[in-house]
Amino acid sequence: MQSMVNSKSLFMRFLLTKEIILRADAPRLAELAEFAISIRAWEPLAQIASRLSMIPGIDKDIALTYSALALNRTPGCRVQGEQLLRGIAESSHPSLRARCNLALGSNFLAEDKDKSLALYQKAAELDEKSPLNIFHTAIMSIAAQDQEGYHHRTLDALNSISRLARYIGSIHRPYYFEYLNSVAVVLNDLGDYEGAQKTLAPAVASPCAIAYREWTETDKDIERNLNHKPLVQVLDFPSVARRKQVKRIERVIYGARRISAEQLKAYADAGDAALAR
Repeated sequence: MQSMVNSKSLFMRFLLTKEIILRADAPRLAELAEFAISIRAWEPLAQIASRLSMIPGIDKDIALTYSALALNRTPGCRVQGEQLLRGIAESSHPSLRARCNLALGSNFLAEDKDKSLALYQKAAELDEKSPLNIFHTAIMSIAAQDQEGYHHRTLDALNSISRLARYIGSIHRPYYFEYLNSVAVVLNDLGDYEGAQKTLAPAVASPCAIAYREWTETDKDIERNLNHKPLVQVLDFPSVARRKQVKRIERVIYGARRISAEQLKAYADAGDAALAR
C-alpha cells in the first residue's frame, strides 16, 4: 500500500516538471499553481510564478503572490516571503489581499492566536464570494478557536462547513482530506478513537499524505490512544452528555445538514450556493 501511495505521489509531482511548466500557457499555469499549492509543492510553485511573470499581459501581482506563497513555505525564506505577502496584502486586488492575509494568519497561528484570527477575519471580509477563500478562512478560524479546548463547539463548527468541504474537495482533493484530519483531531480529543481513525483513513491512504505530515501524526496519536484505551471508558462520561457527544460525532461522520454553530451559517450557505452552480 505504501509503495502504491509513493508511486502516485511521484506521478503527481511529475505533473509539475519544469518542461511542463515551460510549455504551459497562462490559464494552464494558473491551474498548475493551484495544484502545486494544494500538494505543497513549493519549488514548482516558484517556477510557475517566474514563468507567469514573463508572460505579457499577465497581472504581475498574481505572479508575485504565487512567488510570495512559495517563499513563505520554503525553509530559510520565510522572512522574505512575509515581506512580500504584507506588501500585496496592503495594496493589491481584494482576492489576492485575502489570500495573503490567510497565509500570514497561518504563520502566526502557533504564537499569536488573536493575531491569526484577526487576519482570517480580514481575509473573509476581503473576498466573500470565493468558495475556496471561504473554506480556508473557516477551517483556519476553527483550528485557532479549538486551541481553547472547546471540542464540542469545534465539532459543531466543522459540521457547519461539511458540504462546503465536499464541494472544495471535488476540485482540490487534498483540502477535503485536510478537513477530515481536522474532524479526526477533534474526535480523538473527545475520546472517540475508532471514529477518528475511520474518518482519517482516506486522508492517510491518499498520495497527498506525503506532503501533509500532520495527517500521519494524527494517525499515530489515534493509534496510541487506541492502544491505551481504558477498559471502562463509558464511565468517564455522564449518560446524557455521552448521548449528546455521540450525536455530534454522527452529524460530522454521516454529513447531516443541521447547523449548530450559528456564527458559521454564512460558510454553509456559501457551500450550498457553490454546489447549486
